[in-house]
Order: sequence, then structure tokens, then C-alpha cells
Amino acid sequence: ENGEGAAMGQSQSPLQSQAFCGCGNRPPGPAGPQHEVLPLHSLELGQFDDGDLAEANEALLDAVALGRKGKHSEAYQRLLSAEQLLERAAPSPAMGQLRRACYTDPELQEIRITTPLKKKPKDKKEPKTPKSKKEKKDKKSRTGDDADSLVCVEAEGQLADLEKSMSDLRHHCSGAYVFEAHAVLMKIERTAKAAAKYCKGSDSEMAALRAFSDRLASDPLIGKLRVVHPRMEEALAIARSASCDGYTPVVIKDPDFGKHFRLELTLRPLTKAEWEAGGPRTQLMCYVRIFNWPLSLLRTIAVDTEADNFNNNWIKDCRGRDVQNGGLADIFSNLIVLTIALSPLPITLEDVQIREFATFDTPPLKGARPGVLVVEKAPPVDGGRFENWDVPNAPTRTGCYRISGGTKVHYKMSSTEVPNCTDLLSFSKFGLPVPSFLLPVDTFKNILASKIQESLKLMYAGGLVDRWPETGYEERMGPSAPNASFYKAVEAVMRASAPPKQAP
Repeated sequence: ENGEGAAMGQSQSPLQSQAFCGCGNRPPGPAGPQHEVLPLHSLELGQFDDGDLAEANEALLDAVALGRKGKHSEAYQRLLSAEQLLERAAPSPAMGQLRRACYTDPELQEIRITTPLKKKPKDKKEPKTPKSKKEKKDKKSRTGDDADSLVCVEAEGQLADLEKSMSDLRHHCSGAYVFEAHAVLMKIERTAKAAAKYCKGSDSEMAALRAFSDRLASDPLIGKLRVVHPRMEEALAIARSASCDGYTPVVIKDPDFGKHFRLELTLRPLTKAEWEAGGPRTQLMCYVRIFNWPLSLLRTIAVDTEADNFNNNWIKDCRGRDVQNGGLADIFSNLIVLTIALSPLPITLEDVQIREFATFDTPPLKGARPGVLVVEKAPPVDGGRFENWDVPNAPTRTGCYRISGGTKVHYKMSSTEVPNCTDLLSFSKFGLPVPSFLLPVDTFKNILASKIQESLKLMYAGGLVDRWPETGYEERMGPSAPNASFYKAVEAVMRASAPPKQAP
């Protein structure tokens, strides 16, 4: 269903989006909209082309970029500039969206919260009359204990905030809300830095802070979050910039999957700008869109997550498949090694991929709906240990090639046409160590499309769809199952989608 059914037939929709951010006075004034969160990256590209809105959008983009670099004071100034521009902008739907994002985007809220307001200059006072030694001693005896107490209270408050934030982070990770969890992690690190200042007055509080920092550094869940988040950001950047204009897709309609099922696959060589210098001899981009696959989003994600339960016979010409499953500490990721024959050619391909997930209540891509981002990326080693995975050595036998540098981006969401069906938007960039004359693009495209269709048929006929209770997935999705928290989040995403229309 991911790239597995197609050996690597991944794809992506021609989705594009624009990331920008908004700012606000602290706290937002009456104009600050009391709406649901509107992430900046979800706004449509090209809405703000001129005038005050264009300048405000640019200021918001600058603020986000500066905030991510830790330049919070500069980011806050750009936020203020954006707010001023929005105040004088003429009312319009675009202005309303930009203003709403300005006041609700999580990154902007973090900038507001963490950027201290400048203190007002103190009024000049008459020089104080020097105090005697006795007066100074009396003042110290009166205020010393109070000052120490204040420091301890402030330190305790900071530590309590850190523990609460850690609980929030774990809650987000339990549903694979990677971007929300990472935002909390950034807040934790800033709060810990501020807490160190207050804890200097208390040995016990400083010891508690050091213990917390040690936990932060050694926690495997946080370590996994630190490496997964940038890969997800890279995946979204790939999805938003992808284009297959000018290339004709292979379109497949199969009544076995329902009259509304449709698959579109486009394959093209990389452009000069996209080409990886020193990379494989053949470098390609593959786009796939699948509409109304007859499994619900929840079941589709369960198939991806419980990768070891997948039946090898459901993949056309599968020659082998090994899986290493993760769990909550790995944010439900897994590693898959798939070997598939590229018949009728005398070529066998090996695809090694780390599959990772990110849940979105608000769609990160233009034209999408709430759903789950599934990213499959080849580990950057030919064999051995990588992060928490054991990567097998590359094949050496004649005619067997490992797919190089593969990144496959899938966004999965509930269908709006047929109940309990899933739409898939997918994109992949990969390379093969064979010359293009040996594997022409059109030939390879038709082979991939055929293998996807055949693999889907095998899954369907093998019972994945029409005999679901017999597949063993349902037992792994119960409330006490190891990955139950993730499936609960996916169910919430399904509820957040627009109710599907009943097919005629």
C-alpha cells in the first residue's frame, strides 16, 4: 500500500503550500481571533502578492526563520512589524487568514511566550544618602532570607513547568504528533536554560535541574524525536516543491477495488537542478496518487505500523522481506528490507527503508485533509548500525542492486467520495546503479504501474480487504495493544475529516 506494494512505487500529489508565521502583541488584543489553530505552513501559496499583506507575510516568514535559529528578540521584532502591517491592511479573506495564523500558529506563540519584553527605563532618582554599616547590616538581616526564598520559589516553578512540558511531549509522541512534540521540546530546552539562572541560589534545585537535564539527554524517545523531526521537515519540503507537469501518467482503474478506485503514476528523470552529483547513474522521481483504496485510514495505518504482520505473498514477485519493528520509544517507526524481482528484466532490486510517521489534525499540504504523513527513507549507510537499527550489507550478487538514496513521502487521508476508504498522495526520489539505456523511463514506468496493480490485487485477494478479521491486525489495534495510543490519534484524525459522501 505504501511503496511496498509497488516495490518502490511511491508518489505524491502536486501539492504545494507556503510556510509563514504571524506575530502578535503580548497578549493579543481584541482583534486576536479566538479560532482553532491555523498553522502558517497550511496557507496557500500566492495569496499575499502585494501591499501590506505581502510585507506582513514576509515579516512572518522572517520571524519563523529567526525563531528557529534561536534569535528570539529579532524574531519578536519582525512579529511586531507584521502585526502593525496587518492592523492597517484592508479587510479581506486573505487578511483574515493571515491574521488568524498570526495569533494561533504554535511557533509564533512560542516566540511571544519566550521573548522577554524590554524593561522600561527607570526614572532618574535623587542620589541616595549613603547608609551606615549598621543600616546595611540591618537590611541584610531583614531581606536575605526573603530573597533566598524568592529564588527557591522561582526555581521550583520552573522545574514544575519542565515536568509538565515533559508530560505534554510524551503525550504528543504517543500519537505521533511529531511537530507538536518537537515544539514542546524546544520550549523545554529554553525553560531549562532560564531555570539554571534561578537555581544558582539553591543547591538542591540545581541538583534537581541537573538530574532533569540528564534525563533529557538520555531519554531514547527524545533522542528519536530529535532525528525524526528534521526528516519530516525535509519530507514536507519535498512534497510541497514536487512537480510532474508535462509528463503523462499511467492511469489504472480496477473494478475489483470498486468503481471509484483510481491509480495514477508518473515517472520522470531528475532535472539538472535536482540531480545528485556523484549519485547513481539513473536518478528518477515517481509520483503516485491512489483514490478510494478500500481500507479505512485507521486500517491502512495499522498495516504500515505492524509491518511484521504483512504477508510477503501480497507483494508481486517478492523475493524476501525482513522487518525490525519499533514502538512508542521509536515513535512507532520500523525498518523494512524488501527484495523484489523486476521481471521480465533480469534485475532484482533491494529496497532498505526506515518508515516513520507524523499525525496531522490540520493538513500540512495544499488540497489535503487531516491525515498521517508516512516517510520512508534509506539509511545513509551500506550496512551496520544506524541509530537503533541494524542495516544489512548491500547485496553483491550479479543482477541484484540496492536502491540508493531513496526518500518516499506519502500522505494518507480518508476519502471524501467513499466511506471507509483512503486516498494516498505519494512522491519518491530514488536512484539505480544502472544506465538509463538499460532501463528506459517509459519501460520502467509501465513495469512499476503493473506491479502496483498486481500487488494490490494480491492484497485484496489475499484477504487484506475482504477478510480483514483473519489477517491478525485487529488484535494489534485493541485498547491494550502496544501501539494503541497511535491508533487512537488516527481515529481522532478520521473524525476531524469532513464526513465522506456516500457513493451513488
